[in-house]
Amino acid sequence: MKKKLTAMLLAAAIAAGAGAAAPTVSDAVTNGAVITASASSEEDLGEIYTSGDYSYYLWADGESAGIVEYTGSAEALVIPSTLDGHPVREIYIGAFMSNTTLRSVTIPDGVLAIDGGAFDSCTSLSTVSIPDSMEYIGNYAFCYCPELKIVTIPKSVEEVGKFAFGYALNAVTGDEMKYPDDFKLKCYPGTAGEKYAKDNGIDYELIINVGKVKAAGYSSTTSTVTIKWDKVENATGYRIYKYDANKKKWITVKDTAASSKSFKLTKLKAGTTYKYKVKAFNKTNGRTVWGAASDTITTATCPSKPTISKVSKSKTAVRVYWKKVTGASGYKLQQYDSAAKKWKTVNTLRSSVTNYKVTGLEPNTAYKFRIQAYKNAGGQKAFSSWSATKKATTKK
Repeated sequence: MKKKLTAMLLAAAIAAGAGAAAPTVSDAVTNGAVITASASSEEDLGEIYTSGDYSYYLWADGESAGIVEYTGSAEALVIPSTLDGHPVREIYIGAFMSNTTLRSVTIPDGVLAIDGGAFDSCTSLSTVSIPDSMEYIGNYAFCYCPELKIVTIPKSVEEVGKFAFGYALNAVTGDEMKYPDDFKLKCYPGTAGEKYAKDNGIDYELIINVGKVKAAGYSSTTSTVTIKWDKVENATGYRIYKYDANKKKWITVKDTAASSKSFKLTKLKAGTTYKYKVKAFNKTNGRTVWGAASDTITTATCPSKPTISKVSKSKTAVRVYWKKVTGASGYKLQQYDSAAKKWKTVNTLRSSVTNYKVTGLEPNTAYKFRIQAYKNAGGQKAFSSWSATKKATTKK
């Protein structure tokens, strides 16, 4: 039932120093023994089961299945994720070899390995979908698939065997094996897919995912705002945008380096709300990939320092007056506690209030007061400097 591998494949594998294959994919992956003479017969695998157009064996765990042969004639094939209730984990050596009707194949999530020569000489195959679960792709896995022009290698793949992709000519015929000019791999930076492409001189395109920027708050002074964000994986830089309320549109402020996680905006107006966004990007080999822009970062500069204009006094109270601060959302009034030797907040007041009566005081006693303005924006408060201290002594 099991198809025999070609003499060329076996010879190449033996020449590469492959040992005898064990009847589990874990051994195949560990030892790199994916195309061997001793693994080319079904006796090595134990009992072979049939489910529809598929023949399969079971791993040592008694649950996981490895497909050893497909006898169907589908042009567009979606390989099942289970066979008789057994999760498919492996496409075994030569399982689809020389299937000339197969044009597209989707390998289900959960498959860990495509063994040597699994799809060799599938001369009509033009599309293959490899799942993110894949860890191993063996020698000659997709050799001599001349219609297969582009393949995406998931970042999960840890090893790609010799001549696995890109060879359009069959060495069995005696022709020289080489890559066609129009074949391309899509792969992730720093992965086995990129290494395979580089080692074999194959044209490749890096898949670079750039995530959405997550804002991390802001800080401000009366004339500056510093916005902050978390680092985004794969970003080679960030672009800062500012909302122009007059033009009613977002405008670019500046691009920053990959190492930056904050940006300071200067020459701003005190007590004013400003809105920003940050977008990460990756620029590699002249190609720029953009991530999604952050949510709007609503900020505010600190209001100007308030001034206590006067106080009025009685035996048990002091009324404090101050000048309204432009752009302030409110005020915080404090009284100095001489016994505790620290300032304590008397009250927090809305922006329309410009005086407050402090009661419950002792007659003929000296007190000190100060006030601070604040501006609400982006879920936090931007505080002004404290006013100068104002002294007041209650009446006798």
